Amino acid sequence: MLIILNRNKREKKVMKYILILIVVLIMALGSYRGKNDSLDNIPKENNIKTEYKSEHGFGNDAFNIYSFNVVKEFNTDDFKKIDDKYQNISVHFKGMLESSYRNSNYSNKTLYEIQTKLDLLEKEEDCLYMYITDETGARRELYIYSKQLNTGYYFLLQI
Repeated sequence: MLIILNRNKREKKVMKYILILIVVLIMALGSYRGKNDSLDNIPKENNIKTEYKSEHGFGNDAFNIYSFNVVKEFNTDDFKKIDDKYQNISVHFKGMLESSYRNSNYSNKTLYEIQTKLDLLEKEEDCLYMYITDETGARRELYIYSKQLNTGYYFLLQI
């Protein structure tokens, strides 16, 4: 009887350590995933500048904006011309930008300049966009690019 009790205590202790290990691994993977800004669609040789990084909220929440100037051409086959779908998608990102005006440590001038440049970019005839989202909709990415202006933006919204 004593041997059985000791064995149960040992098994419980092992199970406890296994559960702790699993929780730590899940947290580490979640943390790593949240820090991955996917600029994979823009070659690293291009001039990529961080324009705005929100303070990370609970978990992986983030709203980040990058600008880029093209030095090395990249594949725009998956990009589309500005259309009604873009207008519906961009509302979320513009809303986050406006919200950031009110709630950020960044100067309003910086965020206002981003909004102004974005408005100019969208008016260009050759302006293209690409929207990427994950299965859950928790991670949304928007690329906007004008070859004529040689300028683009990458928005990351992680909820």
